Amino acid sequence: MNTKQRLNEALDDYFDLSATLNTDLNALLSQSLNSAPSRRNFVRVTMALLEGYGHSFRRICAVGLESELQELSRKEILILRKDRSFAVNERLKHTLLAAYKLFDLDMEPSFEGKQWFQALRLMKKRDQIVNAKLLIDLDVPEEKWQQLYDGTLWLIGLFTNFVTALEAKYPERQA
Repeated sequence: MNTKQRLNEALDDYFDLSATLNTDLNALLSQSLNSAPSRRNFVRVTMALLEGYGHSFRRICAVGLESELQELSRKEILILRKDRSFAVNERLKHTLLAAYKLFDLDMEPSFEGKQWFQALRLMKKRDQIVNAKLLIDLDVPEEKWQQLYDGTLWLIGLFTNFVTALEAKYPERQA
């Protein structure tokens, strides 16, 4: 299988996974997110979506690594090859950075702004919910909810913007 075929296969897997996980997210978003259970479900569903995106992007980047299109940092290469030895925030951040570099896309994301710190709240809250030790671990307080939500949408946007930019740069991929 040549490079183009492997990239297309990895992208097809991303689109299949994305379709299912986005269906879950859209079903959740069709309801009110004003209750504690719906907010906990939002955290769970969006983290499943983001981790699925991250895994798919690491597969896409594996094709790019073979092509050596752009130089990556040591950490980015390690995360692409041994993703489970890093925390989820590091995997998502460096996978995105590597993807934009490997495919030479102009709009490399910045992780210096408030949105990244808001997205980090999602990851911390998911860990608290999944590994709850105290009742407070399950709480998604009203005063922090909007920031968590905004950071989550920003991070999801980085993944979807990458795919849009990739398809624009390589239109032969489109059916």
